[in-house]
Amino acid sequence: MDNRKERIQPAVRKETEHVMVYTAAGVAVMWCVFLALHLVIPEKVPFDYTVILGGLFGGAVAVLNFFLMGMAVQKAAAETKAAQHEVRIEAMQQELDRQAKELQQARQDRDRMTHASLW
Repeated sequence: MDNRKERIQPAVRKETEHVMVYTAAGVAVMWCVFLALHLVIPEKVPFDYTVILGGLFGGAVAVLNFFLMGMAVQKAAAETKAAQHEVRIEAMQQELDRQAKELQQARQDRDRMTHASLW
């Protein structure tokens, strides 16, 4: 699978959307609190572009962090599933090899018995 074009699983997308909504709500509440405190004590609590940009960039970083974490988990789960599949295939091949050896041994024993009974 090409990492650049890796599909986003619906669960990752849905949970990232939830994080985005709740982060936006939290940033809006933070702005309201800053505005209220600025109206009460403007000399101690500034309400300027830094508060707005801090909320926007902080929220964006939080959502991006969650999304990247979800993608990492998705990739790890896919690799684990592929590894489990490979282990199952290897176990089946070993079992087939074992059964083939048993069958070959049984045929050799039968041929020896048949050959021995002819003499």
